[in-house]
Amino acid sequence: MSDLGTNHDRAILAAMQRRRAGESVIDLADDYTDGYPTRLVDQFADLGLRAFAEVERLRELLEWHTDDDPCRFDHNGHCQAHCDFSIEPGQLCHVEQSRRALGRGVRR
Repeated sequence: MSDLGTNHDRAILAAMQRRRAGESVIDLADDYTDGYPTRLVDQFADLGLRAFAEVERLRELLEWHTDDDPCRFDHNGHCQAHCDFSIEPGQLCHVEQSRRALGRGVRR
């Protein structure tokens, strides 16, 4: 049983990498569900397409609300540049967390 979970996780990670490289969602769904009954393939493909669409929508929203201005911390450790007063000293500003989630790298 643990083999199935491990193989499934590897397949999902591989599919995510292939999608980021520009491969079609349909091709990924076909490869991932090869050998399954058609009804199950359709369900996986539908779920996968909806999930990818939602991820892309959320990525666009995150992109829209993330800037490239560097964080500026005050003596209390709060980010003045992004008005993030909820963080504790040493924590990342919400904008820095967004940049990292988008793969933009670290800016401080």
